[in-house]
Formats: sequence, structure tokens, C-alpha cells
Amino acid sequence: MKKITLSAFVALPLLVLSACHSYKETGIAHIRQNNADLKSCFQEAAARNPNLKGSMELAFEIEPAGKVNRFNIVKDEYKDPLLAECVKIKSIAWTFPAPPSGKNEVFTYTFTH
Repeated sequence: MKKITLSAFVALPLLVLSACHSYKETGIAHIRQNNADLKSCFQEAAARNPNLKGSMELAFEIEPAGKVNRFNIVKDEYKDPLLAECVKIKSIAWTFPAPPSGKNEVFTYTFTH
């Protein structure tokens, strides 16, 4: 009979977890592919305020078909309503890859400028 140590049982779940790919990573990759949309918003805002600096945290809920079901700006250090509206309009127009879970997926994305 082969002897199995406790460390073998502990290591296996860690290996499985580290190999998982979360939908958040997929969502962030999609946002980065659409970076030109956000860049145009920031270029307009920078023309209004050349000293524009800060960060913005976006929250997404993606439907099984990849459409944005819910969108919210949860943190906005820029305090520029036109920038926030531009980011919202661009973001809700995107179609994300369909979540493999077949369920709504929620994730956040923060960017700093």
C-alpha cells in the first residue's frame, strides 16, 4: 500500500487554485483592448484640465451573453463629471467575452492617470 502524506493533500488544492483563470482577468484584458475609448475620454478631460491626475475604479456586471448589465463608478478622484460620463458611455457600449460560467460575472477595474 502506498503511503500518502498530509502535505500531498494540502499542495494539490493550491496547485489547482493557482491554475484557475478568473473572469476578472478576461474582463480586464477586454478593457485594455478597448483602451482607445478611455484614452479619448482622458484626452478631452486633459484639454479642460491639464493638471488632471487621480484614479477611477469601475465596477462591471457582465451578462452571460457578454453585455454590460450593470456599471458603476465606485471611486472617482478626478472629480470631472464630463470625464465620468464619457467613461460610462464608452464602457456600457462594450460587449465582453461571454463568461464561461454561463452566469453574470462581477469585477472591478481601477486605472490611474
